[in-house]
Amino acid sequence: MSVSKKYFDERIDDLKQLIENIRRENAALKKENTDLKSALVAVKDQCLRTELYAKRKNLLIHGIPNKENENIDGFLSEMSRRNYRDIKFTTIYRLRSKAKRPIRQNSRPASDPILVSVLNLRHKVNIMASVGNLRNTGKSVSIDLPFELAKRRKELLSTAYNLRNCKVPSDKVFHTKVIQKGSRL
Repeated sequence: MSVSKKYFDERIDDLKQLIENIRRENAALKKENTDLKSALVAVKDQCLRTELYAKRKNLLIHGIPNKENENIDGFLSEMSRRNYRDIKFTTIYRLRSKAKRPIRQNSRPASDPILVSVLNLRHKVNIMASVGNLRNTGKSVSIDLPFELAKRRKELLSTAYNLRNCKVPSDKVFHTKVIQKGSRL
């Protein structure tokens, strides 16, 4: 009987040691997993910042019907009374959407946005300063944001709209803006 007790004690000690080793390995794997997750977040943030930097001079123009030979200068002169002859564009091309749009009766012709890249940021600021002149024209200009930032901005704008239009007078917020600072909104 003492032999079997000694055998079982040894087996229990071996199992305890095995469990302790598994706990240590599990803790090490959890720490490694946490480190990898934080490294992934840092890499995603750096990619977002890089994409944002690459798109810093880009604008998207919406509402111009698809045509063969498009004239952006005419659109810019409509946009503001200022003379934009000094604006230099490095890139102008229409982004083609993959989705086929159904043709609706009494609707404007389908239009894909036009990507415009300006030579320097001063030109971008001048164009964005006159965007208010486009109200009720069916045209608009927006900043070309990376997908992730555009998605976050849309969510924040929806929240801001709901705050402005809340029914309780004491909770009503009158001024809400979504401001971009770097890769943060």
